[in-house]
Amino acid sequence: ARGPITGTPTKGALEGVNLDQTLSPVTPGMTEAFGGGYFRKGADHGVDVYLRACAEMQTAPISMLVKNAAECTAVNIPHRGLGDRGCVGLGAFIMANGKVESCDLEDNGIAKEGGEALFA
Repeated sequence: ARGPITGTPTKGALEGVNLDQTLSPVTPGMTEAFGGGYFRKGADHGVDVYLRACAEMQTAPISMLVKNAAECTAVNIPHRGLGDRGCVGLGAFIMANGKVESCDLEDNGIAKEGGEALFA
């Protein structure tokens, strides 16, 4: 879809994604690569679930989200080639973060499946 996507994310963002720690561990070295200190259980502002969803979908995490998760109220990542698979991780982050109020995802090659992952 071209243009900004808006709406309120729901549990649909996690549908079909296995985020159980025992079944889908974060890729070794991933927490260190993204600043380790942002990866604290209970205080990670959605980083844990985001990194797990990215690992599950085999997509690269967006370091800006990981580093700024605590202050993130807007996700502005236009023209990044996010695609439908990237929306699964992003939807998981938005749901778990709880502070995100707006998204600018213009020109990311997001089709129906990606929109559903974000806002179903």
